[in-house]
Amino acid sequence: MIYVDSMHGKLARILRVFGVSCVYIDPSIDDNKIIQMLGENDVLVTSDIELSKRVRRSILLRDQNIKTNIQIIVSNGIVLDIDNPYCYVCNIKLERHGNKYRCNTCGKWFWRGKQWRNLREYLPDCLKESLQT
Repeated sequence: MIYVDSMHGKLARILRVFGVSCVYIDPSIDDNKIIQMLGENDVLVTSDIELSKRVRRSILLRDQNIKTNIQIIVSNGIVLDIDNPYCYVCNIKLERHGNKYRCNTCGKWFWRGKQWRNLREYLPDCLKESLQT
């Protein structure tokens, strides 16, 4: 599982849309509790240098630029599955209904309209052509 700290909420939502299941860590949770939450194979995405040093599998982000951060995440072995998105609210894999997607938890419907096309700017160049509109 991917855990994204509170400094990167927008990144967490975009990763979900790009098919990465990730937990957004509430800002009220302290570092010791975060470390306890993480399993052996979990990855923490953070900008907190001290916290990243304490976690065996962490990806340290030094920038707020979403595209740069997604490239860093991909270069660290996290695979984007852009054809199988998660609900950006619930983090539940969306069910496909033709050219639309539905979250069975919150009931929201999603489709690849203007917002999806706008998200292409955040994809690494090698993946842009894979995103169907």
